Amino acid sequence: MSRPTTAPSSNEPIPPAPLERSAQRQRLRSDLSACTGDGVTYSFMVGTGETYLAQFAVALGFSGVTSGLIAAAPPIAGGVAQLAAPYGSRLIGTPRRWVMVCAALQAMSLVLLMVGAVIGRMPAWTVFTCASLYWAGALAAASVWNTWVGEIFPARLRARYFSKRNRLCQFATLVGLIAGGSLIGAGDRYGHPLVGFAAAFGLAAASRFLSLLYLAAQGNPETPPHAHRHTSLTTILRARTEYGRIILAMILFQAAVQVGQPYFNPFMLKALDFSPTVYTVAIAAAFVSKSLALPLAGRLADRHGAKRVLIGAAIGISMLALVWMVSASPYWIIPTQFAAGAIWGAYELALFLLLLETIPTVERTSVMTWYYLLNSLSMLSGSLVGAAILHGEETWMGYATVFAASTLLRFVAVTRFVSLHADVHEHTPLTIGTLAVRASAGSIDTPQGGEGSRLGEVFHSHHERDLP
Repeated sequence: MSRPTTAPSSNEPIPPAPLERSAQRQRLRSDLSACTGDGVTYSFMVGTGETYLAQFAVALGFSGVTSGLIAAAPPIAGGVAQLAAPYGSRLIGTPRRWVMVCAALQAMSLVLLMVGAVIGRMPAWTVFTCASLYWAGALAAASVWNTWVGEIFPARLRARYFSKRNRLCQFATLVGLIAGGSLIGAGDRYGHPLVGFAAAFGLAAASRFLSLLYLAAQGNPETPPHAHRHTSLTTILRARTEYGRIILAMILFQAAVQVGQPYFNPFMLKALDFSPTVYTVAIAAAFVSKSLALPLAGRLADRHGAKRVLIGAAIGISMLALVWMVSASPYWIIPTQFAAGAIWGAYELALFLLLLETIPTVERTSVMTWYYLLNSLSMLSGSLVGAAILHGEETWMGYATVFAASTLLRFVAVTRFVSLHADVHEHTPLTIGTLAVRASAGSIDTPQGGEGSRLGEVFHSHHERDLP
């Protein structure tokens, strides 16, 4: 007599059938591959396109003030646009569609820049608008993308996967830097510099359009994003929480930095008369050193605490502007760029570690959204102060005055970091995504690959398994 079969409890999950598991594995592999393709093509665009916008402004004949503001002010458009990202994503239907719309916006902004370079002239307001559209697409997609990939990729795979993906993306950015610089340098050598810019922007736009295919190939999350709690801007500005004090210290320091940093590009191109090749090498040196310095910065944070690393790096950044004035030789500027990238890498890693340590998980998306807006505002405000100082005095002495003012303000702002109480002595490796490349900072980065709606989540990789 056979035993009766016991029906599975309705509360117990029914394991997927072998065919279903096989389909899930295939879907996951396809999503991982497409995500890597999107990251590589996006990173190549970053290196080839927006990186050379300040140099393009100089080539069009704009003043150093205008060139600096074109590099520093447009991120405010991204800071505002990302506030509407959650609503736009729900309105448009899926996070994948929203990210694709943002990607298309970035690609079209680069196409417009290419057209302007082909024509040979472009009003400053048009260049500024294109840069603003680019940044609106970049930051409006960032938080939604983090939520999206956090939902479709299992937690056990994320740390190792995004670590490998990040290395490929960094390499693609470097290749893009070299490709864009080579095209611009070739145009300059043959007496048609704007043609080189047209080729660089066109290549960047093509790479971003290609990334749309990889985005379209990825699946949509089957479950809704995790709930999170909204944190008001007032809560941060009152600085009654430790993360609020960290963000306010960052705002003051960023504003002080931006008094001088945006004008390093026209300083190299106008006052020092660097060739496109030397300019590209200077940018690449900062980017490469920043990438190489991140593991070392993590070990220093483990040994001495993230707060000490943050303060030390901030002091180093405070001295960079004066270092530029020591010599006009590329043999001095390029090595200092290598040092600058490493210092900025340590600063940003320590800052992100402290933020992720102090922000409650359920508030992280909301707080980081305000963080990017406030960071953009501080960039704009600092650059306007620098523009007021430099206006009408675009000589070596004029730039020296701007850099000296920025140095003084940086040292004053560092004192805010000293008063912080939070610290991190043992960190989990953090994956950083590059939004843009900057001559004196290596790059503008963001934590990447959050778990669910927890933007920029730090991953634990102690129990990873191979891809099924």
